[in-house]
Amino acid sequence: MAHQSVSLSPPSLVLPVHLGISRGESLNPFTISVSWRESETNGGRPIVRYELKLTEIGTVADSSLVVVTPHATQLTHSFTNLQQNTIYMISITAVNRDGSTGPEMTSDPVEIIITTLPVGPPQIPDKPTVSMITNTSARISWTNPGGYRETYTLEIRRILDCGNETIQRIPGITSESYDQAGLMPVTTYDARILSVNFNGPSNFSDAARFSTVGMVMVGGGEGAVDDTLETTSGDTVTLTCSLDQVENDPVTFTWARQDGRPLPEGSTQADGVLTIPGARVEDSGVYVCSASGVQGSFTLSVQQFPEQASSGTLSTGGAVAITFTITLLVSLPVGVVIGLLLPQAVRRCVGGVRRMKRREGEEDEGDIYEEPDKMATVIPLSQNEAYVCSQQRNQ
Repeated sequence: MAHQSVSLSPPSLVLPVHLGISRGESLNPFTISVSWRESETNGGRPIVRYELKLTEIGTVADSSLVVVTPHATQLTHSFTNLQQNTIYMISITAVNRDGSTGPEMTSDPVEIIITTLPVGPPQIPDKPTVSMITNTSARISWTNPGGYRETYTLEIRRILDCGNETIQRIPGITSESYDQAGLMPVTTYDARILSVNFNGPSNFSDAARFSTVGMVMVGGGEGAVDDTLETTSGDTVTLTCSLDQVENDPVTFTWARQDGRPLPEGSTQADGVLTIPGARVEDSGVYVCSASGVQGSFTLSVQQFPEQASSGTLSTGGAVAITFTITLLVSLPVGVVIGLLLPQAVRRCVGGVRRMKRREGEEDEGDIYEEPDKMATVIPLSQNEAYVCSQQRNQ
């Protein structure tokens, strides 16, 4: 049976074993011969034997130990019944006349690859794919191009207006994917791959272009300040979420509560918009929007309705003139005069409501809004006018 011969250098302290495979030739999948020279390091005694150890990688099979007695300057041994497309490890140990051995008498283990395929230049991988893109990372994946290869090399290039810049080249990759970190947000990159065997590298594959994303931006509409919205119970709250990115690629937005509680009952989310109808006090808290591995947060504060105004100055007759802007619906007791700063506001007042013109020393009754059958009347308020409940405060 024909077999392929490979060489083993002396198993000595200064010359570790290296297995050489003839490039561009096929290896017989059943028999392989190894050869080595007489060791020059013998511990002060002649070498009486060499022990060769062959181990199949990836199995639980026992190692094969072969004892060889030196009989010439050139020593050889053939391993038979080897399996095709299998990787083995071989090491050799020299033993002197006293039976002494040790690390200095044992070679480094060497990899033997048994293959039925011609060992020529490696195949060029197909164009890789890019997934799990965030603002600083991405996963690059590719398929095995076939043929014999030992490792892959990945190249990452940043795309600039003035040309491309190679920012990283990662050799020695043994799997078909790589998680690239350390990227810049909102930046475009190319990723390409080549395969390597002992004949050298292949050409690079076609490049896969991708862009990292930026920050998730959240908002609460009118009235929101610094990613915070204060509102009143019963109001409808709308939170929006968008993603800073190079292109308007489809993105999935997901809203959640930071404390792990479910979203408020009846709330809906679509295209980054979270709608909470009839907000309640218990709906207050931090809401988090996630998209493409990045997040943004927004704080919602829901106050109980009604809320009694607490500031003002006491005037004769027991009425309170309120001189600041009221931004919430407020239930007011009868006999309270409201001095307005905002037009088109809506307030509630128990009993009928009378609008008064503000004239010094004179009270002009003006229009009267009165609904005696209702406990509350809602009216539109005008700028620079005052209103008073038509009923008097109970003493």
